[in-house]
Amino acid sequence: MSVNQGAHYRLDFNLWNFPQNSHGLTAGQAQPNHLGPVSGHRGNGDISGQKTLQWATLAPNTQPSCCCQAFVEGQVIPGDGTVPNNIPDGDSTPNTNVIPEALVVGPGGTNPNSGGTPSGSGTIPEGNANPNPEGEPSTGSQISSFIFHTLNADGSVYGTGCFSYEGPPEGVDIQYNSGTSAGGTANKMRSFWYHDPVVGTLDMSALINFNWTNGWQGAHYRLDFNLWNFPQNSHGLTAGQAQPNRLGPISGHRGNGDISGQKTLQWPTLAPATVTTGTNQAPASDSTDPTETMVIPQVDLVVVIDSSVSMKDEAAALSAAVDTAIEAARTSCPSDLRVTYLGIEGVFKETLFTRTVRDYLTGVGAAESDLRGRKRGTVGEGGAQEDGARAIEDVSLHFDWRANAARTVFFLGDEALEGGNENGKQDQADIEAATRAIDVASEAGVRVHTYLGTSSVKASVKQAIQAEYARVAEQTKGQAFTSQDSISGFAELLKTVICGSKQPVKPPAPAPVPATEPFCCCQAFVEAKTH
Repeated sequence: MSVNQGAHYRLDFNLWNFPQNSHGLTAGQAQPNHLGPVSGHRGNGDISGQKTLQWATLAPNTQPSCCCQAFVEGQVIPGDGTVPNNIPDGDSTPNTNVIPEALVVGPGGTNPNSGGTPSGSGTIPEGNANPNPEGEPSTGSQISSFIFHTLNADGSVYGTGCFSYEGPPEGVDIQYNSGTSAGGTANKMRSFWYHDPVVGTLDMSALINFNWTNGWQGAHYRLDFNLWNFPQNSHGLTAGQAQPNRLGPISGHRGNGDISGQKTLQWPTLAPATVTTGTNQAPASDSTDPTETMVIPQVDLVVVIDSSVSMKDEAAALSAAVDTAIEAARTSCPSDLRVTYLGIEGVFKETLFTRTVRDYLTGVGAAESDLRGRKRGTVGEGGAQEDGARAIEDVSLHFDWRANAARTVFFLGDEALEGGNENGKQDQADIEAATRAIDVASEAGVRVHTYLGTSSVKASVKQAIQAEYARVAEQTKGQAFTSQDSISGFAELLKTVICGSKQPVKPPAPAPVPATEPFCCCQAFVEAKTH
């Protein structure tokens, strides 16, 4: 029970006669203006789902330890008369502590950072684990991934989820509470994703508690969870308990609407196989059925930067954001990614841009005479370092692309595409150079993303340059960005570039290999990004 910080209200519990688990109930979440469901309720019969949990009131004014059993069994309480044994449904003391719906915290209403303890980790029948097991937490490297669905009343799929943890698929018992794993095997959680039309997409940061028992001690099975966007608690669901032969109820289910009690939770299955493939053939169909094999395409991304001094800040910021961006992209749009960082006729120390375009391309077999890029010192005012269009041509034609990978160039600059801003403006030569770059990249099957950094030129000139950067991107099926897009950080921008570089692929003939990485597919799977 939680009444905390003046606005949060919650009562729920799991109460069972462990280890037999023949008698008991799983009750809640109740709130002052909301009866809680009682999903499991068995003993001398099974009345699961038929009763509700009422919000609590203060007990009669007696010593706290003297009366609880007497009260619930309807015995005489000293000094306070007799409490009736059978209270009719709906007969309750009026409650004046009604909270507006906007302030009612969803499942898991205790702030995980406020010292409160989320509920949901207690034992329950048929799918519980010994609260004091002898099993040790998993420390192995094996990763198990499962998928599950929420269902409509007719059995069709409504929402999709995926979770991964360290350890084997079977013989596990995990009781996860706001970042901590307990239970019989206490396996470490690696990822959790869920998506449906009402709640949108929620990840493990919204997972308040999660109970997964699959063949623990050879007989126990259980799945239930509280998933809410704390602290707003406007979107989420309280789902389960599901078991292999029984759908689980979903008591709370809100977001872009309230569909509480209308859906059910299906028992999970092992995640679909994951295939890494290099084919660039189109898929055999337009199917996005998430139960099909997940296909991981190859992507070669070459990040090319204007190496003039004015681009040093962008080089440093992008370098610092790379790891975060790649990990985020790996989660939301998995690919077999290879990234190469090159400067045009120059490098930036203490960044990832430690090789020039010329040095790299000649190193993989290109002849100097075949390169369009001009050498440093041959163009006034360092213009060779700002030959963006020529660099796009050279990389498109001479980079060592993997045979069947999606080919992508991400160009970053802050001046016109042919030697910079001659006489402080863009001229016809810049436009013609951009057109050649478009033609060469298109012919070579290269998608080009562009980024225009900050510039000191007057607004009309910057607008003209920005239009050319956008034209190069648009006509090669890429995306155009400006310094405004990097305000939220280069990690998000680079993630967008990576995710925007994938092309549809078809699984190869060999049998698929089961997924071993927990983050490769969960988000992509639940959002049905199968290509």
